[in-house]
Amino acid sequence: MKQLLIFLFLTGQLCYAKAEGNIVKDDIHYKASADEIILMLQGKQKLDFKRAVFLLENAYYGGKLNYETFRKQIDDIKTKLYQIKKRAPIPNENMKNNWAVFSYMVDSIKENNFKPYQYDLKKFYGRQRL
Repeated sequence: MKQLLIFLFLTGQLCYAKAEGNIVKDDIHYKASADEIILMLQGKQKLDFKRAVFLLENAYYGGKLNYETFRKQIDDIKTKLYQIKKRAPIPNENMKNNWAVFSYMVDSIKENNFKPYQYDLKKFYGRQRL
């Protein structure tokens, strides 16, 4: 719990940071994100890690993301990870979880449409925006 609170505090502070090349335009999104995360930290709103991550991503993309779509994507991946976990040839529960995530990200399997995640060497700075 302490680590979650520290993370949320730090991410809330990061919301006030200026995005490279979008200093004025995106300030409103960063401020709105920070305000909501601060409410979580003050106990005025339920702590929600998924929501906090969404708020930061949404601020970065200028308010163009949809929370329900974001949640659905996470829930879909969660379902796939449970399917992979069932096949894990490992007796330890924690290791099964790690194996499922690792397999989903790096193996060519049906759950990721046979397309493992890859590091994009052409856009490695991550500066391309929506």
